[in-house]
Amino acid sequence: MCPQDQNAAGLQAVLLVNTGTPAAPTKAAVVPYLRHFLLDRRIVNLPPLLWRPVLEAFVLRIRPAKTVRIYQSIWTENGSPYTLHSAALEAGLQQQLAGSGIDVCLAQRYGAPSMAALLGQFAAEGHQRLLVIPLYPQSALATTGSVHDELDRQLTRLDYHPELQFIEDYHLHSGYLQAIADSICPHLRTVQGQRPHLVLSFHSIPLKDQRHGDSYATQVAATCLHIAQRLGLAAGEWEYVFQSRFDDTQRWLGPFLEHRVDELLNAGKRNLVIACPGFAVDCTETLYDIQLDLIGAMHSRLRAAGEDSSGLSMKYVPCLNALPAHIAALTDLIRQNLL
Repeated sequence: MCPQDQNAAGLQAVLLVNTGTPAAPTKAAVVPYLRHFLLDRRIVNLPPLLWRPVLEAFVLRIRPAKTVRIYQSIWTENGSPYTLHSAALEAGLQQQLAGSGIDVCLAQRYGAPSMAALLGQFAAEGHQRLLVIPLYPQSALATTGSVHDELDRQLTRLDYHPELQFIEDYHLHSGYLQAIADSICPHLRTVQGQRPHLVLSFHSIPLKDQRHGDSYATQVAATCLHIAQRLGLAAGEWEYVFQSRFDDTQRWLGPFLEHRVDELLNAGKRNLVIACPGFAVDCTETLYDIQLDLIGAMHSRLRAAGEDSSGLSMKYVPCLNALPAHIAALTDLIRQNLL
């Protein structure tokens, strides 16, 4: 649990919310995590009476083995990178806001500490003002919308009625945009005479969500344009794509990262820089899907096809994680809305 600012009686609180991670890279930890995730109607919009038997009888018997291997591939001796970066980000914000009378806690939408646990703590401590910031710069029904749903459920359950502010998105926040641009800039160096091509990759969403009014794609486009402008990149030197489709039973927002990388390589672009501005901290979607599965395997794929991979440069730019610029941007966002 996060500390309470005793000098201010804990009357103001900030609840940061991100997706979460299993407690361990084991089947015993992954199964309840997946169950919680897959029972969210924002993720799988099927009636629970129909979906839950399928989930329990088939999905949770088959999928965990692969998921466990993925988590094992990125786990460190100190634990999950997601958890370590999240804890450092939370601690950095607490330090920046020390003495302001604002408590800052980071919850996991799926996992621990849960939104339910931290909201219960805030209610018990008598916090009268609450600012909720989903750590998704670009709002989507499956992410920010899900946080909204859970917030409403838990506030009702607790009969807790603070003065509430909810940050729907911060995709054009100047501090966030500059932090992303500054993190990418050192990687944009010419390699063997070829200027880098920047690929900005975001989690995809089902196209049905877009038809239902999801503004995610519009926000992604706006974010990318501003990042490119801050980096001084011209058209043709950058693009944005989508990754991490959840299943193949529905159509997803594209173009897709893995397809575009193949197309770029085939077009002779051998110097690629990939960044993920939609993820606040590194997780399986960045550390596994990009670093290990995409970049790590690319040389092997090229060699298997009989192509020369010696001149290939593919770099992944880590997420902002607990960089001082990220902490400063979120601190500014908090101060704008609470102080």
